Amino acid sequence: MNASKRCFGNRLCGSSLARVVLFAVLCPVCLLVCGSRGAHFSQTASSADKGDATATRMLNAIVRDFSDTHPDFEDGISGVVKGLVQSNLAPDNKPVFAGPNGRGAIRSQEGFNQWFNDVPAVNQKITRSLELRETKPGSGIFSFESSAFFPIDNQLLGNQGRTHNYHFTLEVHDTFTFRGGEMLKFKGDDDLWVFIDKRLVVDVGGVHAVASGSVKLDTLGLTVGQSYAFDLFFAERHTSQSNFELQTSIALEANQPPVVSAGPDQTITLPASANLGGSATDDGVPAGGTLTVSWTKVSGPGDVTFANPNQLATTAAFGLAGTHVLRLTANDSLLTSSDDVTITVNSIPGVNQPPVVDPGPDQNITLPDGATLNGKVTDDGLPAGGTLGVSWSKLTGPGTVTFGNANVATTTATFSEAGTYVLRLSGSDTASITSADVTILVRPAGEANQAPTVNTGPDQVVSVSGFGTLNGTVSDDGLPVGGTLTVSWSKVSGPGVVTFVDPNRPVTSVTFCSAGTYVLRLTASDSLLTSTDEVTIEVATTPPVFPLTPGPRVQSAVRGNA
Repeated sequence: MNASKRCFGNRLCGSSLARVVLFAVLCPVCLLVCGSRGAHFSQTASSADKGDATATRMLNAIVRDFSDTHPDFEDGISGVVKGLVQSNLAPDNKPVFAGPNGRGAIRSQEGFNQWFNDVPAVNQKITRSLELRETKPGSGIFSFESSAFFPIDNQLLGNQGRTHNYHFTLEVHDTFTFRGGEMLKFKGDDDLWVFIDKRLVVDVGGVHAVASGSVKLDTLGLTVGQSYAFDLFFAERHTSQSNFELQTSIALEANQPPVVSAGPDQTITLPASANLGGSATDDGVPAGGTLTVSWTKVSGPGDVTFANPNQLATTAAFGLAGTHVLRLTANDSLLTSSDDVTITVNSIPGVNQPPVVDPGPDQNITLPDGATLNGKVTDDGLPAGGTLGVSWSKLTGPGTVTFGNANVATTTATFSEAGTYVLRLSGSDTASITSADVTILVRPAGEANQAPTVNTGPDQVVSVSGFGTLNGTVSDDGLPVGGTLTVSWSKVSGPGVVTFVDPNRPVTSVTFCSAGTYVLRLTASDSLLTSTDEVTIEVATTPPVFPLTPGPRVQSAVRGNA
C-alpha cells in the first residue's frame, strides 16, 4: 500500500496573531506516542496541568483570504451592527445574512455567502491552529493574545501592497460538554459571531472599532453533562488594525482529521474489476459534520470507472492494462486525509489491447536549444500480423515544430519561436490508436538561470507527541534546461529527534519527541543553484491522555479480490 496521508493546516504563532485573549478550560485529546500516526492538529495540555509548567491548548481554524475588491471588504465602516445574521445557523452550519442589503457594510446575501465557503476565484483558504496558554499554572484559564491579528500575511492572495493582509475570515467548529458555570467574552474588531447549540449567543457584527460582547452559558438552558456544538465566525474587513480578545471557560474538544486506509495493493487480469474496500474513521468532530469519502485516479494508463466513487466498498473497472494508483479521500467537513493503493492490471491473454503510450515528462527549454523527447510506446504484439506505428505531432503552440524523426518515440523537436507547446505522441497497432500529450515551455534566448525561491512559512508553536504541519513553498524559473528541482527538509538545531513524514516535499508533517526550540531548514536546488529558508518551531511538553468525546464516526469495508 502506498500511504499518502494528507491533512491541511499550519500553526498560528502567538506573536503573529490578533489581539486575542482566548481563555478556556479544554478537555485534552488522546494523543499517540511520538512518531506514530496521530492528529495533525492537536488540542494539547502541557505538564502545567500538574502545576509545574505553562500549559497550552490548540484549536483548529479555517482562514479564508479575500481581495480588497470584494464588495464587503475595504468598502465602508458601519460601526457595531447587531442582528446582521439570523439567530440560528443554517443546516450547513454557516451563518445566514439577515439583510437588508447594505446593512453593516454587507452588500448582498450572495457576497456574504462567500465569507465562510470555498469559492474559486473569490477566496483561498488555509487551516491554522490557534495556541492558547494558561495564564497561571493550575488556574484553568487559557490565553491566546496578540495585538495584531494577521495570520496570513504575505500568503494566499498576499498583502495587496499593504503592510498586512487585512481581508480575511476565520471560523472554528468544535464541541464541548456543558459543566455549568461557563462563560465567554469577546472584545475586538471586526465581525464576531459565536453560536452555541446552533444558536447565536454573541453578536458583535459590522466594521467597527474595538467592541465587546459576552454570554453566561447558565442562561442558555443547557443540560449539565450534555454535549453541544460550538461555532465561531470572525471577519477582518478593513485596514489599519485587527483586535481580537476572547475569554471562555468552555471545555472545547479539537477536531482531528479522519484516519484513512485504502487497503492492500492488488493484481487483477482484465476484464475483471478491482474490488475496493477501504476504511475511514473519524472522531465525530465537528458536531453536525458529515464524514464523506471519495475514490479518484492518481495515475495509470487509460480511464478508470468507479461503480460508486463515494462509497468505501466499490469496484473499479480499467480501460487499459498497466499500473494504476487510486486514492481514497475522507473529509469530516473541515479536515481531509487520504491514502493510496496500487492496482496492477494484466491484459487478457490472446486478446488485443491498445498500445500504451508515455510521451515523457513536461519540459522547459531556452532557445535556440531543442527538446529531447523520450517517449515510450509498448504493445502486446496483437493483432497477429499487425504493425506498431508511432507518430509525433504538434497539438498547440505559437510557432512551427520540427521533429528529428516524427515516427520514432525517442526523437528531438526544435521550435521556431518562444511559447508553450503541447506535443502529442500516438501509437497504433493497426486495430486501435492511443495518444498522450506532453507540454514544452520554450523560453526566449538570453534568459539567465535564477536560484529557486524558498519560503518555509511562519514560525509555529506545536505540541510534542503531536503533528506539526510545514507549509513551505518552492518556485523556480525552469532553468537550467534539463535540471531537476529538488527540495529537502532538515533539522538545523533543537534538543531532540525530528521526524519528517516526507522530507522531500515542501508541504509535509513533522513530529518532535522532545520539547524545546527547533530550527528547521527547507533547501531547494535546480541542479546548479541552491536556496534555503528556515523556520523556528516551539515545541510544548507532552500532554496527558484523556478520552475524546463525542464517540467516533466509522466507515469501513472489507476488501476482496475480483
